[in-house]
Amino acid sequence: MRASFVTVCGDGEYIIYTSLAWRNKSFGAGVGFAWATDSNTYAVREAGPKVKVFRNFKERPGLLRISYTTDGIYGGTLLGVKGMGFVVFYDWETGAIVRRIDVEARNVYWSGTGNLVAIAGEDSFYVLRFDRDAYNAYLDNGGEVDDEGVEEAFELEADIAEVVQTGKWIGDCFVYTNGANRLNYLVGGQTHTITHFDSYVPSTCFGSSRN
Repeated sequence: MRASFVTVCGDGEYIIYTSLAWRNKSFGAGVGFAWATDSNTYAVREAGPKVKVFRNFKERPGLLRISYTTDGIYGGTLLGVKGMGFVVFYDWETGAIVRRIDVEARNVYWSGTGNLVAIAGEDSFYVLRFDRDAYNAYLDNGGEVDDEGVEEAFELEADIAEVVQTGKWIGDCFVYTNGANRLNYLVGGQTHTITHFDSYVPSTCFGSSRN
């Protein structure tokens, strides 16, 4: 899949460019930016608790109701909003809380299939499996959703005591660099080392949408 747009963030602003002609498509104030799984929907984090969601470059006002101070946002299958010591996942379409995960996250990585997510913490990382059918079934049966979300929405797949510096999903395999400058991969709950690096591998983040 080719990237349709590229986002550049800095100095309290964001700019969205078309990836081929590098034309300015949209811009605004923001200290954080996250794409959904397509090029039509994205979120912008402003100072304090405010997070705006856009579709087709038009704001969807009032979609998210956030009462806590935010410290970051993450794109993917669900919109992740970081608070102090937790991450809350929201449904892009409805703005409803899917699940709150109590972890001090450094980054969040969704798989391309959209059902696996790696949450990188301060001294370990967790892989969770998202079950949308279980979440929808809970709602269809009249279940109430509080600030914790729906417990059945996620299932823990792995808890690995390593620091993730950079990460990328390839299918259901999570490839990452760790704090010891090793390139590892996780599959089936087991980690394996691919190679060792002689020096520190810097963290690099690229933001783009796909269609």
